[in-house]
Amino acid sequence: MQTEAPSRNETQGQNGGASKDGTGLKERIHGLETAQAVQVATQAGMTATAAATQVGNMAVMAVGSVSLIVGMFLGLAISRSHS
Repeated sequence: MQTEAPSRNETQGQNGGASKDGTGLKERIHGLETAQAVQVATQAGMTATAAATQVGNMAVMAVGSVSLIVGMFLGLAISRSHS
């Protein structure tokens, strides 16, 4: 069963959607621009967060590796000083 698409007047509402000066259309365009700007900002934030997380993980691994090596040499030095 197919339904008919609503006519132009039905989709634009009671007042025709836009007045003669196009305010309704301008409001819709402004709303779309705002939504698009929010999407772009959200994606930029997600990318920055992912990059910062990756850098943080690499820093933790580097510090852990250095600490392990320093601990090994410190343990060797302490064990040699007690012998």
